[in-house]
Amino acid sequence: HFFVGAFSFHCFLTSCSGEMDELELQSLYQWVDEVPFSRPKRNIARDFSDGVLMAELAHHFFPKIVELHNYSGTQSVTQKVYNWNTMERKVFRKLNFIVSKEEINEIANCVPGAIEKLLFSFRLKVLQMQQKREHFLTRSPTGGASGISGLEISGGSSGSPAKVSLHSAASSAPASGRGCPPSSVEKSSRAAQEHTSAEVLAQKDATIAEMKETIEILEVKISKLEQLVQIKDQKIAMLQQKLMGSPAAPSGKPRSAV
Repeated sequence: HFFVGAFSFHCFLTSCSGEMDELELQSLYQWVDEVPFSRPKRNIARDFSDGVLMAELAHHFFPKIVELHNYSGTQSVTQKVYNWNTMERKVFRKLNFIVSKEEINEIANCVPGAIEKLLFSFRLKVLQMQQKREHFLTRSPTGGASGISGLEISGGSSGSPAKVSLHSAASSAPASGRGCPPSSVEKSSRAAQEHTSAEVLAQKDATIAEMKETIEILEVKISKLEQLVQIKDQKIAMLQQKLMGSPAAPSGKPRSAV
């Protein structure tokens, strides 16, 4: 476990700006250690700096929205930032999990305490999603939360429980809504609809952002092509002027004396 021996909890207390104390850090490291990673963990700042382990962590809890092949290990800060930006665009936005460019740069540059802050916030997001799943398991009537989310949540204290999707969680709730008064059922259904709308909007925003990036790239390419065309037109015009200004070549060349 990387949080024992190799790390001193006290060295991170000041770097976390008072947001986490020693017990919270220890709990955070234990939570991370429950996830099976593809490579051993020795230094949390360096190990998570390229985003690969973070992608594996996110994939452990949300396997349907994380494609691990998008993230490759690297020592280049530029490539590390690219990995994190990819994860922010393809994963974090779908979870309504906000990560700033400043945070990404700090993590990619192995700034002490930066990854702990992000992991702490991500752990809260995971717990929030798990609580919502439990809520719909116990409170929602059959079909009351239909289509609430395409996100599949897995993982827990045991490290390898069966995956449970929110779709199946909603459909497995009792049809009669026993133990839940009608007003509570209505509130639960209304909350489910609001949650669905928020997630749909988040996914649409992510799609729009990707399309805007693609449009910007195409506009840059078009601009460069237009510049090349202008340069070629100028060269053609210059050559035409030279041809028009040069005297006509004689029909036959005199033979040189041998």
